[in-house]
Amino acid sequence: MPKVAAMVEIGADRIPSTVATVRQNAFEAIAASGVRLERVPAEQISQAVGEMKLDAASQAVLMQQIKAGRVALAFVRLWDDQAEDEDVIQVASGGYSVAVSLTKMGSRIAIPLVGTPITITGQHDGGGGITAGMETSSGELFTPVIGVGQTLRIPIL
Repeated sequence: MPKVAAMVEIGADRIPSTVATVRQNAFEAIAASGVRLERVPAEQISQAVGEMKLDAASQAVLMQQIKAGRVALAFVRLWDDQAEDEDVIQVASGGYSVAVSLTKMGSRIAIPLVGTPITITGQHDGGGGITAGMETSSGELFTPVIGVGQTLRIPIL
């Protein structure tokens, strides 16, 4: 009789427990060394800041910090790499925080970088666990299975 792998129920996602362990271990190894993110090109900074859902005063402060070289702006693309089941994560960096609804197509957001790790916190789960893919300059990073309220820290190089 063939062996059946134990499954981890993740809402609409069904991941074998061995795959969940591989995801966890791979994430920990990458997070330990840090990741590189695509910096926003100078000619796109104003547009990227405008899309960050900040009020006018906060946009002006951020633009001043970028021009003074105290803050860099980077793009990150995030998506649901398993079943699209209405997962939502909160991404925070440099005092900025935004909720991202994860879809198969994904979303590209701009985030400020100030020398501290970015955090990803599970905000809404479509049924038992949140799975996200993240595009970095060095390739794709897949999060371990995230629970609501659980926070991951990702050092940025």
